[in-house]
Amino acid sequence: MVEMTLGPDGVVVVVETNPDVRHTADSMKADVDAFRELTQGVPLPVLWDVRSMSRPTPDAWREFLEDVAGALTALAMIVDEGSRNVTGSFSWAMNSFLFPSQVFESYAEALDWLRQFVPPGFGGGE
Repeated sequence: MVEMTLGPDGVVVVVETNPDVRHTADSMKADVDAFRELTQGVPLPVLWDVRSMSRPTPDAWREFLEDVAGALTALAMIVDEGSRNVTGSFSWAMNSFLFPSQVFESYAEALDWLRQFVPPGFGGGE
């Protein structure tokens, strides 16, 4: 359902690949577990491209919020006009309670913003 890559700059890029499959609590947990494995448990910033994502179940969002605490330093969600309803007020809730988050339409702007959250000594971090 997602492709994850860890860039040399220390930013993890997550791309939703199947708009026909809806995230459930189990699939969201599996994605967060794969993220932790990819980063070897080091909290890193994430660029999450949700443009091809169908709306997750409420249980999926709950699972994500429970699992992701401490796993990332910031989150940038890439949206377009059609995918803005997928995130709703979700990014505001994360920004208020868990970690910095913002919604972007531009990869370049999102990456520029995320690079400030790369831990020192990791990838491109200072």
